[in-house]
Amino acid sequence: MQESGQIFDPRFYLVDVKSRVVYRKEQFDIPGDQLPAELIVRDRRYTPDEIARACTVAGFHVIERRPVRAGRWDDHGLEETAPQAREVLVIAERIDPAESDGSRVEE
Repeated sequence: MQESGQIFDPRFYLVDVKSRVVYRKEQFDIPGDQLPAELIVRDRRYTPDEIARACTVAGFHVIERRPVRAGRWDDHGLEETAPQAREVLVIAERIDPAESDGSRVEE
């Protein structure tokens, strides 16, 4: 799984659709151990809207957000549901609290 990328294969997921928590089975070779370590990883999935809201609450104005594939930040053609779109790129600027009344909210 370390090299194969199978951690992104839905056959290795257990999904709690209510909380949107994903449990993934992963296997890694740990230096010094004779047997590979098998882990269950709890992974909360966020929507792009949730990420933008979190940025806003933290004092950022979101300038742009879009689905991307790691290492291919200039590819603007991915849809949010594309299998290759495993990350969300967020470009934001910090809002100076002295210049903001706190009412600026990203749609």
